Amino acid sequence: MRELRIRPHHLLCIGYFEGKGYSDSFSHSMEQIKELTLQNPKITLSCGSDEVCRACPNRVENGCRTQEKVMRYDREVLRLLEIEEGMHSDWNSLRKKTEEKILNCRKREQICGDCEWNEICRKNEDGANERKIPDSIE
Repeated sequence: MRELRIRPHHLLCIGYFEGKGYSDSFSHSMEQIKELTLQNPKITLSCGSDEVCRACPNRVENGCRTQEKVMRYDREVLRLLEIEEGMHSDWNSLRKKTEEKILNCRKREQICGDCEWNEICRKNEDGANERKIPDSIE
């Protein structure tokens, strides 16, 4: 399996994604990424365009239309997880760390509460779907 390049804040987005997105092609791509996480792939954290950005309509030649905002999200995730950009890990380890240091501590909204998809994440946090970041297939 290939290694996935993932933005730090997308550790949150992937877990709360529920089929709604910017476009059908974006939603399809996110579903595929979410499925890949079930296989516990190797991950490289990158604060640049990643697998999720590939199908995003906000992607522009030099990055993202909302570059300042997504960089703020990435920096805060890295700070709270106490890790650095470029880190290599596996999905399950990053998932566990994200749950322990961000989700279980209810810090997600301080990171990305101004995101247009915040209501979906809030609903998931409150247990409406009782769904967290997917576990791998054992």
